[in-house]
Amino acid sequence: MANPVNGKVIIDFSHIPRAFFIPEVFKTGEKVEIYDKILGVYYKYETDQKIKWTLINETKTISTYRCRKAIGKYRNKNITAWYTEDIPISEGPYTFKGLPGLVIEAYDDKDFFHFSLVGLKDLSELVAPITNVISTDYERFLKKRTDFQNDPAGAFFVTTGKHVPKDQVERVTKMHRKNNNHLD
Repeated sequence: MANPVNGKVIIDFSHIPRAFFIPEVFKTGEKVEIYDKILGVYYKYETDQKIKWTLINETKTISTYRCRKAIGKYRNKNITAWYTEDIPISEGPYTFKGLPGLVIEAYDDKDFFHFSLVGLKDLSELVAPITNVISTDYERFLKKRTDFQNDPAGAFFVTTGKHVPKDQVERVTKMHRKNNNHLD
């Protein structure tokens, strides 16, 4: 912003960190549904994983909240969650729910995934799930995602009817294979 061009400020957003985490989770009663996207198409499946939390007698303050520690396992990842009983709702990011307070921070033991609450907002309207989705189960979704990562150019053709230019196939394949660290 220090170097305006023709009186206009140019902001380069390419260096601003952004989330590459696409899945959204909606909980209705005990039912938890995950919405995830492959090549612009949203899929919905009900999670078959419930985290069995172990409450740890350890506390720390995050922002202004006194938080307690819990650990659990989600698929093949060990998860640490810090929750506050000051906000007595059993919610958190992704599927990290079911604790006696709001999850303020959660991460896996390798810190590949790290969620931190950045703010709370009082909404007057309900948050609605994504529409125009393909309902499936986890195994079918996983197969579709694996097939896409193994052959993204082929999946692009099947979805759009357009071919990836031959000189771009290797680049596209490499680009999509590097995004292979999924939370599930």
